[in-house]
Amino acid sequence: RRALKIRDGRAAGDAIIRFRQAGSHGVDVDHSAFTGKVPVAITFALVADDKRSELVQGLDAALHDFGERRVQLLVAVDGDPVAVAAGLDVKVTLMADDGLGCRLGAAPDGEGRIATVVLDNRGVAVDTVWQLPGDGHAVAVLNALQHLADEFPERFETLPDTSSAAAPGRA
Repeated sequence: RRALKIRDGRAAGDAIIRFRQAGSHGVDVDHSAFTGKVPVAITFALVADDKRSELVQGLDAALHDFGERRVQLLVAVDGDPVAVAAGLDVKVTLMADDGLGCRLGAAPDGEGRIATVVLDNRGVAVDTVWQLPGDGHAVAVLNALQHLADEFPERFETLPDTSSAAAPGRA
């Protein structure tokens, strides 16, 4: 087996991606809710409103497919995620970008492509999927997730949640 690499050729490290962003469901989206539990795909929808609408609605339509793969899908947007979500009438979790895309090297590139950063079940960034808006981004991300899960199953399985387990001797 080869070492896991980020798609642009940089070796993946063991640094957990930490974030806490305002979310579209009225609560902050915090990395600790997923780290050590499930893989995460963060799409950076940092494009013009019309392209963002098409992208977010396409991802929302594929939300069930991400759920079947036990992958948490998040979409980072410019501005207030509550207002953006209300205007689009979507269920997918939106969160404020607030510079996270730049920090992860996922800001829109000069060719107008958008990025989805894939975090494994440990919270480590292991892949970045670049795609033009409206070009089947959800399918491209799902295909990348399937490839990663096939090649590195232990990093893309759902881990047991031990954070809410009752203390010994308590009901």
